[in-house]
Amino acid sequence: MDFELVFETGVEPALDGVPAAPPEGPSDWGAPLLYEESLTAERLEEGPIDVPVTVPEGVSRVVLRYLVSGHSTDGTDADEFVSKDNVVLVDGAEVERFRPWRDDCGRFRAANPYTRRWSDGYWSSDYSRSGWCPGDRVAPRLVDLSGVLAPGRHLVSFNVEDVRPKNDEGHFGYWRVSAALLGWEE
Repeated sequence: MDFELVFETGVEPALDGVPAAPPEGPSDWGAPLLYEESLTAERLEEGPIDVPVTVPEGVSRVVLRYLVSGHSTDGTDADEFVSKDNVVLVDGAEVERFRPWRDDCGRFRAANPYTRRWSDGYWSSDYSRSGWCPGDRVAPRLVDLSGVLAPGRHLVSFNVEDVRPKNDEGHFGYWRVSAALLGWEE
């Protein structure tokens, strides 16, 4: 039996034009913002999730590292197979809106331990999904917020629009969301 372990350091590939760790090195500051295993319509009834954050003096570059994937309790279209708008606001102003989507899931069939053939003849792992593929990691969306997150107190808000509420059978859509800020000093 052969075993190979590859450990790499350095810059992750750029997503949305912002590398996870810029060439100048690791971040000088970080702040966890949000972790939701099951962000539901009921949780969002009162509006976006607000998270207060204080950016320390001296931090001039701030990047949001946002991971999100849509799911459903019964495998129907919403929210796993229908992408929804994910919205990020800073101090009440929208700074990012996107629909996470993966259409390359078929290439991970061999890595998926639970793939099965569905009634329509397709493999479960082959369907495109809201921000994820079975057998692969969820890639972070990196958003440079340097222009809107100067040092000081701010409110960062997160919303997923039109999440499917619980139906009569108790099934619903939900989103897994993780967000953190990374900052670099001047």
